[in-house]
Amino acid sequence: MLIRNTRARSGAIAGMALVAMGASLATASAASATEGGSATGDPRVDTVYNSMPAVAPASHPSFGFAATSTREMGDRITLAGEARVLDSLTVGLNSWACEQGSGADCVTTPGATFEEPVTVHFYEVGVDGAVGEEIASYEQTFAIPFRPSADTDDNCGSASQWYDADKETCQNGFTVPVTFDLANEGIQVPSDVIVSFSYPTSRFGELPSGPWDSLNLDTVPDAPSIGADVDADELYVDSDWADMYAAGDAKGTFHATGDYTGYALNMTVTARPATAIDEVTAYVQDFESGTDGLSSVSQRWSESSLLASAGCHFATAPETGDDADAMVSTYYGGKSTLFPEDGYTTSADFYLDAEAAEGQFTWSHAVNGTDGKHQRDFVFVVGADGAGTWTIGAGNNVGGKGATGYGEDTLSVTESGWYTLEHTFYAVDGLLYADLTVLDAAGDALGVWELGGQAADRVPEIVGGSRYGWLVTNTYEGLPIDNVVLGADRPSDFCAPFEDVTSDPSSEFYTPHAGEIAWMQAEGLAKGWPTATGAEYRPWTGTTRDAFAAFLYRQAGSPAITGNDWPFVDVSPIAGKPGATAHWKAIVWMGQTGLSNGWATPSGAEFRGAALIQRDQLAAFLWRQAGEPTPAGTSPFVDVSDSRVFAPAMTWMYEAGLSQGWTTSDGVEYRPTTATTRDAMAAFLFRTAHTA
Repeated sequence: MLIRNTRARSGAIAGMALVAMGASLATASAASATEGGSATGDPRVDTVYNSMPAVAPASHPSFGFAATSTREMGDRITLAGEARVLDSLTVGLNSWACEQGSGADCVTTPGATFEEPVTVHFYEVGVDGAVGEEIASYEQTFAIPFRPSADTDDNCGSASQWYDADKETCQNGFTVPVTFDLANEGIQVPSDVIVSFSYPTSRFGELPSGPWDSLNLDTVPDAPSIGADVDADELYVDSDWADMYAAGDAKGTFHATGDYTGYALNMTVTARPATAIDEVTAYVQDFESGTDGLSSVSQRWSESSLLASAGCHFATAPETGDDADAMVSTYYGGKSTLFPEDGYTTSADFYLDAEAAEGQFTWSHAVNGTDGKHQRDFVFVVGADGAGTWTIGAGNNVGGKGATGYGEDTLSVTESGWYTLEHTFYAVDGLLYADLTVLDAAGDALGVWELGGQAADRVPEIVGGSRYGWLVTNTYEGLPIDNVVLGADRPSDFCAPFEDVTSDPSSEFYTPHAGEIAWMQAEGLAKGWPTATGAEYRPWTGTTRDAFAAFLYRQAGSPAITGNDWPFVDVSPIAGKPGATAHWKAIVWMGQTGLSNGWATPSGAEFRGAALIQRDQLAAFLWRQAGEPTPAGTSPFVDVSDSRVFAPAMTWMYEAGLSQGWTTSDGVEYRPTTATTRDAMAAFLFRTAHTA
């Protein structure tokens, strides 16, 4: 059956399809259906179906329920986007009723209306498109305008029509878009759904004769601009008039019927996601207190060989290539289903070593939809050539694992250091964009890639916000990472465990051993000296032998002193006596365990606790504590012969990675008789504790 124009019947009751109102009212109504927040205040409300023309034609074909003995009419549609909890539905009705009279005697006071309850129904789609279970229905009473008065200025060929001056056309009906407010009803529908409408008339005795008998349901001839009309040849009808059905179809039941080629109901549907609103929350993981929030990484102390990007700690990531089980990822402060109005920024710091072997890692930030599901990845691709150069590129949706290309525009880095990989997300004209920026340790941008703008990434209706950051691939075991941040300032504090210790190179208190000293403090090995402004460590002061004994003793867990063996004559626990020292237990423990033999004198062995400990003596203490392992080779130091006292201890220090000495034009020097400063001593103890 084709929708066709028919002449008006008595009482101005319309036949099948009638002429619509002018564009001005239809356009304004269509806009109101897609703009403005929902009653719930959810900014993620999205238009998921729209068959209303952007500019309404002079008339819409329409169905008169009373004139066609119709109880219910609908269509099967497919919703676009991800939102499925209904917020509103706007449908075009068509009023043919006059306030007084009919035909050429039609008179309507401008603004006059009548009330009519209209019900919208939502059904599941059954087998072969049959009408399934009703999901929900909602009735709302609308004030329906009467059609305008008949034209009296001879503008129209028919005396019963009204004249639309804006469109300069003559019409019988008056299109009335009405909006069902569904925001608080909690109606959730599938993507494929049957939507229908019903309202009472006098045809089936529901109401007496009245203006509702001249109320029609609009259709449009064009395909929807959003969503889809599943079958453009079909509508769903419940009517007692056989002509409303395709030839051979039974009348009187609500089912799909054909011969409605090219027509869909004139309506717009908006919806919001089923997920609750979860906003982007600030997140900072600087690894100072652990690794919570970033999986599979290990906390590391800042040390002279590698200072943290900020603070006293960083983390190292395991290899995450094809053969690795570990996945390094973070949900930051939790996934968000609401994209922030002003966008958001995430970043992570990575240490790029110019001496790194050939390899690659990819750091991604993924955004999700308002439904919480993955939407898109924005990825940094970073790799070293093994010859001193790192290459950095960027792109979308690097899927799976394994090495990948860098793209056409790349950045080269040749200096070792911490570099920040920053993602900044924002909306332009309703679409998601991402700027991927590489910054150096000073915060200067070295390169920027502008990505995004894809039609599927609408903000805020489709894109929900943050999902996760992750190492898609990583071929480097122990890749350093620091300061994983979302929606907050990147940490920039230096490691400063004491008033006179910092990792800030511009400070007078800078020491490359700030991290090791911080470890000493955290382990309870060093408390420093209290001052009016805070505790001082005094890093460049020489370490006395009794202080070093105390550090070793504390590191060993401060074991109890046993027996009456008193190994040193110059050590006393009694204040005011010769040799009195607060560290007497540590010194006695050193003697009893064989870590120190002291100096033999006629009066007995002396420890000489107030003397500064030389670097060869420190090596001997640590070597003995390790069980006096036999070095694999000869002395690597030009100032330490193999015949020198404590030579095995100093050679072991080198082989164990505890000391690399000083490189000179003559070779590597250990400087065995140099006094050990307190910062160097902290480094030796730290390395001993962290070396297998």
